[in-house]
Amino acid sequence: MKALVVYSGGLDTTVCIPVLKSEGYDVVHTVTVDVGQPAADVAQAEERAKILGAIQTTVDAKQEFADDFCTAAIAMNADYFGYPLSTAIARPLIAKKAADEAAARDAEAKLERGRRDEVEPAAPALVDRERLASLGGGRHGSAARQDPG
Repeated sequence: MKALVVYSGGLDTTVCIPVLKSEGYDVVHTVTVDVGQPAADVAQAEERAKILGAIQTTVDAKQEFADDFCTAAIAMNADYFGYPLSTAIARPLIAKKAADEAAARDAEAKLERGRRDEVEPAAPALVDRERLASLGGGRHGSAARQDPG
């Protein structure tokens, strides 16, 4: 079986790789979507994925993020309880790019889901192929969640 992890290179997503292997996934793909984070962070994710034996892909989505998401957020003064939206506006684009990568690799996908109280990823949530197809829908996609269990 094949799996895909939306991979930041941080602790939560790094732990997912050996967990998936222990659950019987013989091929683990990781995808890092670059929306403008520091190059050192992207390089670290690529190195960690390689060390753990994952097949790593980095998708350059900086221009699309700036054109389609940041510009709209600025034009609409998008905020969250008075704070300008920043990291959160990248989530739909990251989900869409990850869904595209998973579909291209015919993977049974494990995608990250956010904690309710934080923006950073938490435990993986199983997303089946039908659900995966729905992630790529619409102009920007949508990140529908399915809790494990």
